[in-house]
Amino acid sequence: GSEVLVAVVRDTTEREAAVERILLLNRLLRTIGSVNQVLVEVRDRSRMMDVVCETIVRDGDFTMAWIAVPDSQGRLIPAASAGRVDGYFDEVRILATDALLGQSPAGTAFRERRATVV
Repeated sequence: GSEVLVAVVRDTTEREAAVERILLLNRLLRTIGSVNQVLVEVRDRSRMMDVVCETIVRDGDFTMAWIAVPDSQGRLIPAASAGRVDGYFDEVRILATDALLGQSPAGTAFRERRATVV
């Protein structure tokens, strides 16, 4: 006949992190699908790179995306970009070599021929 209070406490940190990871992976998969569609539809190489960057920013909800090519001095220079890039390329110098300036995510991606996401 007396009142009883029952409390259950559960740490949901791991579960919430797993849900966030699944949401990120789903967003990335949708973005890859959109980029694949661009690769099929757009024939002009320069236009294709522009549209790929725009698609990554729009569908992937990234701040910026850019595609680089190496110049004759081993620097990576933008061939296409989208998102918040204002002044970014004026401020950074990225090398395609193992030098210190080549240790950035973009330098590593180019040198090791693998994707990097920041």
